[in-house]
Amino acid sequence: MKDERNNHIRSVCEQAVEKFGAIHQMDKAIEEMSELTTALQHYKDDRASYEEVISEIADVSIMMYQMALLFGLDEFQDAVDEKIQRQEERMTPKRKVYIYSF
Repeated sequence: MKDERNNHIRSVCEQAVEKFGAIHQMDKAIEEMSELTTALQHYKDDRASYEEVISEIADVSIMMYQMALLFGLDEFQDAVDEKIQRQEERMTPKRKVYIYSF
């Protein structure tokens, strides 16, 4: 079921890029990211609902998937893996080493 869903999402995203064109979808991605930024700001000020933020996250996620298809899905997945690893490293406590000189 999950593979079927993923295949459907990929198919629709590929069709959107093909139908509307790369430049248009890049502009749409910028627009959707701006709407998410606004929704998050409004949410912090109690001017947007949780549901509005979720809706904007969904829009941005769809557009980011299209951008990943445009720029290279494998490269995108590699970059995500690297970023996740870097985030994990930042969260791992570092041991302090004290050097004493006598």
